[in-house]
Amino acid sequence: MNRYWLALVIGLTATALAQNALTKKAPAPTTGKSTSPRTARTAPTPATMTPLAEGGTAYLRAKEYTAKPLKNATPAGDASEFQFGDEFTLVAKRDALPVFWLVSKDQAKAWLPSYLLTTNVAELDFLKSKDRIPGTMAFVYKDDNWKVWGDEKMSMGGFSMTVSSEGLALLDYPEGTSPFALKGNAVMFDPSALETGGFQKPPVFDSAKKGFRLSPTRLYYAIAGGDKSAFECFDLTTLKPCLQ
Repeated sequence: MNRYWLALVIGLTATALAQNALTKKAPAPTTGKSTSPRTARTAPTPATMTPLAEGGTAYLRAKEYTAKPLKNATPAGDASEFQFGDEFTLVAKRDALPVFWLVSKDQAKAWLPSYLLTTNVAELDFLKSKDRIPGTMAFVYKDDNWKVWGDEKMSMGGFSMTVSSEGLALLDYPEGTSPFALKGNAVMFDPSALETGGFQKPPVFDSAKKGFRLSPTRLYYAIAGGDKSAFECFDLTTLKPCLQ
């Protein structure tokens, strides 16, 4: 091969190598942040919240709860005491209102109302950080009329008393008061209780007596009872205080 052809081949090879280098992508600039995957457990966020489901895991959102054997259920379940944050495996569901779940913890199997249970660990942290762990809870639903399961306040003959309702009809109450205004008590509402022809008087309200919008995904926590009855409202899907 003469010098002319040798020079031509070397020139073409150099040109091809240069073009190939230009088409390669430059490496992405580093930011100083690690790109390795997180290995620590991340608490579920509102976007990844899952509904209660058989075989799943749930946690107690109230300070404490004493479970009793459930009538007309098989199995009837154990009498057991549980504390805030206790972890359960969901075994079986009873669909009648209020919905109950047969849960398993250690050697015990007990029936718990679904309104006491959450799948979201982040909710537990949120309630704890706000010092709003419910001491007791109530649940409002509707079949032939509005009914309550859980703690509420009743007035009879000028006297006020706290009762643990198990499907009792919700009694009338004067405007500006609430049957759930027991400090530390929290209330949740089933969708059946929020259908057309709802409450004419707000059952939960702020310190200015302004009623909160009712939603089954909200928890209403009583911060005061008596003449100064008031609630705080928390959206359990965003884990933030409600905007009325």
